[in-house]
Amino acid sequence: MKPPAPTELLAFTPRLFTQLSLPYRDPGDVVAWVRRNGALRLVVQPGRVVAPATGEVGFGYPYGVVPRLLVIWMTGEVLKYRQRELFLGPSLGRFLRWMNLTRGGKQAALVRDQMTRLFAATITVETTSSHDGMSGWTMNSCRVADSVQLWWHDAEPDDAVSGESTVMLSEKFYESILDGSVPLDAQAIVKLRSSTRSPMALDIYAFLAHRLPRVKAPALARWAELAVQFGGGYAEVRKFKRDFLKELAHVVAVYPTANVEATPDGLVLRGSKPAIPRRAREGVKR
Repeated sequence: MKPPAPTELLAFTPRLFTQLSLPYRDPGDVVAWVRRNGALRLVVQPGRVVAPATGEVGFGYPYGVVPRLLVIWMTGEVLKYRQRELFLGPSLGRFLRWMNLTRGGKQAALVRDQMTRLFAATITVETTSSHDGMSGWTMNSCRVADSVQLWWHDAEPDDAVSGESTVMLSEKFYESILDGSVPLDAQAIVKLRSSTRSPMALDIYAFLAHRLPRVKAPALARWAELAVQFGGGYAEVRKFKRDFLKELAHVVAVYPTANVEATPDGLVLRGSKPAIPRRAREGVKR
């Protein structure tokens, strides 16, 4: 088999999604979904979407593995072409096949459904702070996309979208990608997809890929804090810890230089080599 070219080793995700992430499961009929990381909060509000299969109009949250992979694909396309309008044709098709997401009509329908949910969603980032006896709050909100055209062939249910499909990213979401995106090892993501179906594994990998190369001295991330950042709806921290450690094992298998240690108090993070080999980053325009 021909080895992948350097650019094929690279994937990217916006920096925000290495600190906070989308729901793992459908939050259901709630006004907003919130995830916290210290003073940072991510608020996701569902948009008005049309079910591709039935034409039924409703509101739906993006959740699970598919939106995360779509964000990774969109980020790579933006960094490659520097354009807000993305063409959801052969490039997306190759990516979905690479990520094992288009085997059968049901999976293609799932991808279309999660596309509509992601593109219609509104994402708000809030921060709180205090300084010199004063408290502050900042908020930035954006839609993922300003406009979308999704087309697919009714006679070819295995195809998620046709070559005529496009998405125009909102300017704020586009700028957030250019402002700071984290390189990931695309081959590691493929391996993760083959070893686990959990979206938490993708989140842990992105978190460590961003955080570990920047650690100067050992840092402790406590289980209760990680449960808020990653866990979402866990009623007990011990249950979150059990699932987190299970997925962490998959992540360390594809990121062997990740220097982490699970302790009773939390996860100890130590400075580590980047997840991306230097040879893969050299010569790639960012």
